[in-house]
Amino acid sequence: MRSKIARDSDIPVAPFFGSRVIEGLPLEPVFAHINPTALFRVQWQFKRGQRTKEEFEREIEDKAQPIFERLRERSLNDKIVSP
Repeated sequence: MRSKIARDSDIPVAPFFGSRVIEGLPLEPVFAHINPTALFRVQWQFKRGQRTKEEFEREIEDKAQPIFERLRERSLNDKIVSP
């Protein structure tokens, strides 16, 4: 049985090869792409352990989220990170 996939299609040409550096992008939109759950639990190792869901969420709200907000503000104000 033959495949019905067309083999005579044009192969698209890549707009460029390699990497490019784009300067002058604003940093603020980058924060929209950060997954807080992955950041707090995987990278920062905030674990629920034996605590209730409510206790764990309170710790995230009281500890992890303020740390993230401070780092975000510092990144924006002091320009310690550039996209």
